[in-house]
Amino acid sequence: MKIAKRVQNYGSINYVNDGDETIPAGGIVVEGELVGCAVRPIEPGATGALDVDGNWRFPKASGETFSVGAACYWDASNEAVTSTTSGTQLGVCVEAAASDDETILVALNYRA
Repeated sequence: MKIAKRVQNYGSINYVNDGDETIPAGGIVVEGELVGCAVRPIEPGATGALDVDGNWRFPKASGETFSVGAACYWDASNEAVTSTTSGTQLGVCVEAAASDDETILVALNYRA
């Protein structure tokens, strides 16, 4: 029988910063359909940890409203959560957000 071997617990992954700038703690990294938030600053060329689960508070696009369970997408050009499906799905809203709220609470990488 073939078996699998646990490499690391779900919750965080290793990430190599191949960019020219330091990724700050809480910095948002998108790799394909996976979104992570830097646990600590990650210098260029260094390996650091990205959290890939949990509830995170993100900046929200102005004027948008979200109900609990609504899909949330990352708009990288505006660096804000939006309901527009053209971005990468971050997860789902876990706390209602009104149009004038500046932030939104998202269950990271959760897909309903």
